[in-house]
Amino acid sequence: MKNLLFSFILCFTATIVFAQAQFSITVSNPHFNTWKRTQGIITDPEVTVTPQGAYAQVEMIFTINANSSHGNDSLEAVMLFELPDGSFIHDSWLWLDANTIIRAAVVEKNRAIAIYEGIVKRRRDPSLLLKTGATTYQLSVYPMTTTYPRKVKITYLAPRKWNSDYTTIDIPTQIFSSSATPVDVRLIVKHNNEFSSPSFVEHDYSQYVTSSSQGEDVLTLTSAAYQGKTFNLKYNISPGIKLFTYAMNATEGVYQLVIPPASMGSDKKLNTVFIIDHPHAANAMHTLAEIKKMLQGSLLTNYSNTDSFNIFYRQNGNIVKAFPSWQQTDISSVNQAINNIPVTTTSNTSLYPDLIKDALTFCATKPGPDAQVVLISNNTDYTTNQSIVDTMYNQLKAALGGKFLNKVHVINYSTYKTTISGAPHNANDIWYNKLTLGSGGTLHRFLAGQYIYINGTYKYVYGLNVPALLEMIADNSGTTTSSYAVNVGVNNGFTYSTYNLHTVDRLNMARPYIETGMFRGNIPNGTTVELQALVGGQFMYMKDTINTVHSGNDNYPSAWSYHFINNLIGQNNTAYIQEIIDSSISKRVLCEYTAFLAVETGDTISTNINSNPYVWGNVVALNDKDNAINLFPNPFHNKLTIDLPAGAELVDIFDITGRKVFSRIIHKRETVLVWNGADNSGNELPPGVYTIIASTGTDRYSGKVIKQ
Repeated sequence: MKNLLFSFILCFTATIVFAQAQFSITVSNPHFNTWKRTQGIITDPEVTVTPQGAYAQVEMIFTINANSSHGNDSLEAVMLFELPDGSFIHDSWLWLDANTIIRAAVVEKNRAIAIYEGIVKRRRDPSLLLKTGATTYQLSVYPMTTTYPRKVKITYLAPRKWNSDYTTIDIPTQIFSSSATPVDVRLIVKHNNEFSSPSFVEHDYSQYVTSSSQGEDVLTLTSAAYQGKTFNLKYNISPGIKLFTYAMNATEGVYQLVIPPASMGSDKKLNTVFIIDHPHAANAMHTLAEIKKMLQGSLLTNYSNTDSFNIFYRQNGNIVKAFPSWQQTDISSVNQAINNIPVTTTSNTSLYPDLIKDALTFCATKPGPDAQVVLISNNTDYTTNQSIVDTMYNQLKAALGGKFLNKVHVINYSTYKTTISGAPHNANDIWYNKLTLGSGGTLHRFLAGQYIYINGTYKYVYGLNVPALLEMIADNSGTTTSSYAVNVGVNNGFTYSTYNLHTVDRLNMARPYIETGMFRGNIPNGTTVELQALVGGQFMYMKDTINTVHSGNDNYPSAWSYHFINNLIGQNNTAYIQEIIDSSISKRVLCEYTAFLAVETGDTISTNINSNPYVWGNVVALNDKDNAINLFPNPFHNKLTIDLPAGAELVDIFDITGRKVFSRIIHKRETVLVWNGADNSGNELPPGVYTIIASTGTDRYSGKVIKQ
């Protein structure tokens, strides 16, 4: 068990630290050959994309195989992958054989790991799906052999990127690129009248279509077509406000709302100058070719074709602009600009101040703060001397007329580190800090690196996700305000508990506003949407009638719960952990505190609960009778009566942190247990929420109580 635990933790901790996208699948024997790991093989992958309101549901089915070098070992597959920011997994399935599939339960993470380890030790059939970071995940499946592959299904919702007349979603082909053997992907694209005419942003959609029917296209993405490339699926949409609702019962429901800038009466656009500063091949997380591909994808998906851009870089002693003036962000101009950037760019330190100055001067041709600069750099050439940095900054500021009118954001993807006056710095950090602080921009750099096993080899992984940062900068650029209010008209009720789907709770006048919320009453066709905002000191008011309210589905409550859970996690308050776990389990939304655990018939998730003091007691097993236990009075002060279920053998009580504070063995004839609110040592416990677990030989009964 110790060897198994060590090998599991080795894989688990390797993925939990980093946010950068890493896709791998490894196969090993967890019992004996823990250090013999090979790259796994994926076969028969099928991806189905279905638009659902502000989101798209993505269902992935695939089979994991081992190569022949393992012989007849009982093997474990561990898969690391990443999903787009804002996505969440809401289902996981495991095939036991060709005809038997089991649906995973959502379980508290510590318990799920302990149960998985225990089942693997007995050579049963579990799968474990963990969230290891903001966007990263780990899937573990056992057992498999060279002749017994394992088939799995993962379903997630991903927020779609909205523009004026189309939306896009990333197709997760990178997951299948991790296979040791190239594999073609069967892609099923659902569409309807509201989300119509599917196509690819970067590629010719028609060349991949193998069949079409009413509301569905079937495509084949060959491994040669998607290896090292990005496929963003595009849907056409009609103009105007989109409102989707789902009634959970006769009086309550969930809605999703999308308001495009034109409906706000806004003509604001995103205007961005990108500086590519890649003078070195070494000490960089990415090659120049990778940076070009990331920028191309960002421009085509994060910007509307009515926005404008330009790209600056240095080459052969000159400052080069992709276009002499602002260029519309459409496919042809983006591809032209990216393709014209040379394979390598040259470094010229003397040109560096002019490069920044020229980009900011170019931005000034747009009114006010509507334009910005994004510096994407692995430069290590510039000074680490603070006085020289101050001089360069002051000279730049003077050349701009004494102040910065436009923000400069910096993405520093250099891995070069140095120590200045005893403090660590990344590459040109001193200059970047001065520049971003002075202009009101943001600075992004990696904090740590780790040498880990990825797809058959060891390599460094760095905690910096450049595509996600480019998306975040676009989402929060231009004219924004945090002073706004949105109201959806409801018959016989009101809306409440609303969440802005953007990463920062601000209204961006150049981006669609997307919101999810709860409502009481009903929202009929012909309802109104009102928006009020204070923008640049000016009051803005918009009111529109929604003639068609679109119907949602039962994933809408899960999408709302995802934002509710994230909001609680962001509070960093341990008092909310219990509610986070409860919401994650009840709505089947994977989060940092839970896991998807699929177990073979006959196994339960109560394994090892009593040996783990940091297990949450209210998380139900597959055969639990949740909340069947009778507790009174509730709340209580110093005397709680617990009605014991027939056959009760043990009562455990856990506090809000998951710590076991009280435990009592139950005698056969006992029918009630009176608890005085103290721990096993007789110390009175503080007020709070406590979880009661009564265990029989086969079942566990749970309930929550408040001690006042």
